[in-house]
Amino acid sequence: MTIRQQIIARVTSIEDPVILNEILAVITAESDLEVPHAFTAQERSAVNAGLKDLNEGRFFTHEQAVQMVSRWLNEQSAGR
Repeated sequence: MTIRQQIIARVTSIEDPVILNEILAVITAESDLEVPHAFTAQERSAVNAGLKDLNEGRFFTHEQAVQMVSRWLNEQSAGR
């Protein structure tokens, strides 16, 4: 008996609607899985450049980025 046949036989014998709904949810979720994104050459290049920057210490912390954005927003609202 194949795995598919074993599953069918087992599911056929289940009477509990809660279990059947859970099985249906799992089967439905499996079919709803998205195909993984395939990066373009340009995207791969940008990611690799970012990783190189990171490895070479060229990055900002979250706090630094928040401060930079805050300063920029203040400048924009002041009309500079």
